[in-house]
Amino acid sequence: MKPTFLIVSCFIFLITCVKTPAATTNIALALDTARTECGYELGGLETRILTAQAIAVGKEGFQQIYTLEWRKEARRFRATMTLNCDPNGLYEFDSSTPVLTPQYLIAEEDSGGRYMRHVGWQKLALAENWTALVAYIDYIFGDGDRTNTCDFLACNGEVPTPCIALSITEPTSLSVDNSVSVLSIFRRIPAAR
Repeated sequence: MKPTFLIVSCFIFLITCVKTPAATTNIALALDTARTECGYELGGLETRILTAQAIAVGKEGFQQIYTLEWRKEARRFRATMTLNCDPNGLYEFDSSTPVLTPQYLIAEEDSGGRYMRHVGWQKLALAENWTALVAYIDYIFGDGDRTNTCDFLACNGEVPTPCIALSITEPTSLSVDNSVSVLSIFRRIPAAR
């Protein structure tokens, strides 16, 4: 085989791979769906999104699940973000209906169960076109065991899908500065108008 042929073949292969990244199309489609079907503009997170998928829930609803990664100084963060979407409810949305706080929703979901999520704090996250209350779930207690978590639930009554769940998978524990970095993720999610 001639060296020139080998170089040209490798160059064509490299161009083909660079031209058609498979994940880019799926992420672009997911971002469009988040805007049109779920009520969120996730373009501010595009550089942090590694994967995106949709899963059917019930007869008409679906979940969008994103894997995110970002850095703050030398620390790497990895997280899973979940949107619960109901395209039928998007156009029947009534903003006068109060949305319960994340802390209240968590307590309501956990009541009567074997496990209880502990809310370490609840804070406001101000973003373009919306303000969300964010609850930080620092541990789960049940069956005599305590399991540390790094989970967040952000809720807002100004959008059709009022809550976003974010679970930090790396690092496994958060300092105060780390939790501020997580809040910055919510501030990058304006409501679609």
